[in-house]
Amino acid sequence: MQELINKDTRRTVLSLLAQDTDYTLSDSLLLLAFDEMSKRITADQLDNQIEWLVAQGFVTVKSGLGFKSVTLTDYGLDIATAKGRAVGIRDLRPSELEQLRLG
Repeated sequence: MQELINKDTRRTVLSLLAQDTDYTLSDSLLLLAFDEMSKRITADQLDNQIEWLVAQGFVTVKSGLGFKSVTLTDYGLDIATAKGRAVGIRDLRPSELEQLRLG
């Protein structure tokens, strides 16, 4: 069950970053977005998933002034927009794919 939660968390991070105009959000904004979506996650859990995404090349992170700035890579954007698939990240559901197409 935990692996399913991890895959969904990673998908959510990529999707949130893909929706931002410069593909970058702070870790605190990501936590707020998770709260708004009623997805329960701690700061430590989010940090762990962000580090996993960094290790896979989906995002980059810059740290400073008490927060992390998370930026989507080109590879991460391909996964976020369903142009590619990756082990460890939940595939988009048909309804999510339709939303992407409609923009």
